[in-house]
Amino acid sequence: MRIAFVSMHPRARHYRQDASFVYRCENIALAVRSLGHEAELMHLRELYWRGRFDAVMLLRPRRTFALRLAVAWLRRLSTRVFGDFDDLVFDPGMSAYRPSVLAGKESLSRVRAKFALHSAALDMMDGVTLSTSELVRRYRALYPQGRALRVPNTPHRTWLDVEPSHSEVVPSISYFSGTHTHDADFKLVLPALQSLLDEMPRLTVRVVGPLETHFRHPRLLFGRRLDFRQYVDLVRNSYLTIAPLVDTPFTRCKSAIKVLESAVLGVPALASPIGEYSELDIDGIARVPTPSEWEPLLRRMLDPTVRHELASGLRGRVLERFDSVAVARDIVDFVAE
Repeated sequence: MRIAFVSMHPRARHYRQDASFVYRCENIALAVRSLGHEAELMHLRELYWRGRFDAVMLLRPRRTFALRLAVAWLRRLSTRVFGDFDDLVFDPGMSAYRPSVLAGKESLSRVRAKFALHSAALDMMDGVTLSTSELVRRYRALYPQGRALRVPNTPHRTWLDVEPSHSEVVPSISYFSGTHTHDADFKLVLPALQSLLDEMPRLTVRVVGPLETHFRHPRLLFGRRLDFRQYVDLVRNSYLTIAPLVDTPFTRCKSAIKVLESAVLGVPALASPIGEYSELDIDGIARVPTPSEWEPLLRRMLDPTVRHELASGLRGRVLERFDSVAVARDIVDFVAE
């Protein structure tokens, strides 16, 4: 089988740097190839020059003139067309919960218009793949007759070539914000971090990526967002990582990939029990039921003995549950039906 994984990123030159493309397209394509199938990565603009495919997977499709032309061409080639979503962006009724809207960084009308284009694109698809069980539930509520498959995010296959760090590292807490919309999430854990920094003179807290906070401390360190290939080293050399999340309909659809990335490199993680994070039952990934419990749970996992016990065998426990090859088999079966 020959499958194309296609981006509609508005900046065609930069689509390979998009984190969603890395996980939803690149990582899955690597697994599909390991099964003996052909899998190619491209932007929508390149699709016409790459020959015929049995199936095309469109990342976050939007109903645009370019998409309508592409789908019409693919139909003439008897190619099946599928959409893929890793966020709740296909329901205009949920626009107000978009993190950029809640943070005041994007207008509700603009986001609603974007969501409407995603929604309209679904009518053009032969089916859809979705990253979490909550996204599947919301899709089926809107499209009861639609074909949907849950395709969870899994640790990137290239990371499996990176050995977990076994060196002794100074106790630290790492937070990878990813985008500029996580200020409210960080506030959930801020009181705990303030207390622990005051109490533990060797502790550092490292924030990587955009974040606005009024809290300042000599051992609260900020770093810019890094390329995916540099990001792996930062995660590997962390002591603990955290993923706080404010509970909204949008965050309930989020993948737990942040803590899975951490855990597959042998680094224990703590997360708010929201969305896929609430479904994880892996020793070494702690769920923090309420904001008041961040401090005692962090304190426990910062203990070197506890941290060592949690880190031991953590990669294996993650890969038992999140296997990219198993995901690839499901996708191949889904698009072939």
